[in-house]
Amino acid sequence: MTVKSKAFTLIELLVVIAIIAILAAILFPVFAKARQNAQKTTCSSNLKQFGNAFLMYADDYEGRFPSPGGAATYVSAWDHDNGRTLNSYIARGERKKGADPAIWACPAYMGKTGGRSGQYAPRGYGMNSYLRGIMIDREYPGSYPPAPSDWEMGISMSQIRNVAKTVLLYEGSYKTTAGDTFGYVGRTGTITMVQGYYRTAAEAPSGTSFGPGYHNGMNCYLWCDGHVTSMKPETRGEFPDGYPTTVDNNNWYAMKRR
Repeated sequence: MTVKSKAFTLIELLVVIAIIAILAAILFPVFAKARQNAQKTTCSSNLKQFGNAFLMYADDYEGRFPSPGGAATYVSAWDHDNGRTLNSYIARGERKKGADPAIWACPAYMGKTGGRSGQYAPRGYGMNSYLRGIMIDREYPGSYPPAPSDWEMGISMSQIRNVAKTVLLYEGSYKTTAGDTFGYVGRTGTITMVQGYYRTAAEAPSGTSFGPGYHNGMNCYLWCDGHVTSMKPETRGEFPDGYPTTVDNNNWYAMKRR
């Protein structure tokens, strides 16, 4: 006797498709959040390694950090292509075009920019520009004088009033103009160069990224004592003049603090 196989009816197929769609709607956000959390964990680990490198450097140089940088001639800058400062304190310290960025860039930043394949190798972090040994807490001068310059010197940890509450490295906004500089993050800056400071295209300068922080609206920060936290970036609406207007409530000044 021949047994005929029973085919699915149209209604049964539609029910199965509906169930799959419901499961996808439930699970995809979960997977996306898990991915974002993994990226945040990697970013925090990157910054923690930089924190160790900064502290080891300071231990070898009488308690002084490398310079935030500025002019290309500042060889004492924390990130310099010839590797004279922090690079020797990091296992894979040198940044190279077209290579794995290692700890120099967060996966979330890499996802937005794809890494820079033109003029510069990937770097997603910037150093607090106020951390200078002589020009401490001074505003960006428009263009940094070439070396040798007072702007080139890094700050001594003893000059920082509260190392646990002063930003050392931050996740930076990047250039969006097509070309060799697309994705570039400046190696030094203050709150105006943090991803998320500019909330809309109308606020942001032309060719600068805007929108929320990299990790569900948050960014990771390295502080001067070496610890890492995440928080919502300060925004242009909070600091319309482009820098903290009071000395009692900011994370950037080294000495102008209560």
